[in-house]
Amino acid sequence: MLGYALGYRRFKLFPAEVSGGVKALKAFAGAFPGIRFCPTGGVRPDNLSDYMAGSNVMCVGGSWMLDPALIRSGDWPCVEAATAEALALLP
Repeated sequence: MLGYALGYRRFKLFPAEVSGGVKALKAFAGAFPGIRFCPTGGVRPDNLSDYMAGSNVMCVGGSWMLDPALIRSGDWPCVEAATAEALALLP
C-alpha cells in the first residue's frame, strides 16, 4: 500500500506460491487494476503458463531458469541455451 501511495505500479511478489499464487494475483487484479507484478518463489515450468496468463503479470522469475554454477564458471553458451529453454516455455 505504501508503494502504491508513492506512485509505484510495478511490484515483485515474493514468495508468490506461499502468498496465494495465481489466486492472489487474480484478487489483486480486481482491487488494483493498474498494478502489474513479477511473481517469484514457487514459479516453475509446470505452473509458468498459469502465472503468465494473468492480466496483471508482466514477467516471472525463478531459480529453475538458470544454474548459478553456469554464471560462476562463465559458461555463457550454456547460459544462453538455458535462457532460450526458459523462454520457449512461454505461452
